[in-house]
Amino acid sequence: MRIRKILVDEEIEEKILYEHLITREEIDDALHQGKPKFLKIRNSLYMAIANYNGYITIIFEHEKQAATVKTAYRSSDAQIKYYKKK
Repeated sequence: MRIRKILVDEEIEEKILYEHLITREEIDDALHQGKPKFLKIRNSLYMAIANYNGYITIIFEHEKQAATVKTAYRSSDAQIKYYKKK
């Protein structure tokens, strides 16, 4: 999957930072440098699990090579196991 642009609404960015302690930079780095594994959830909604500064799960919509982030959080043990299997 090719992601050229990462979009995060300001309110979503604040929520992710305060509730999950993940910065915008971590999201960008995870999607570009964290060797993400992608799983389609439905229609244009995807989950990415990446290993950058620890395992991070990112839920986003993907359209026209742009990812609009809905949420991001530290990956669960099951998600880490999935990442390592792929």
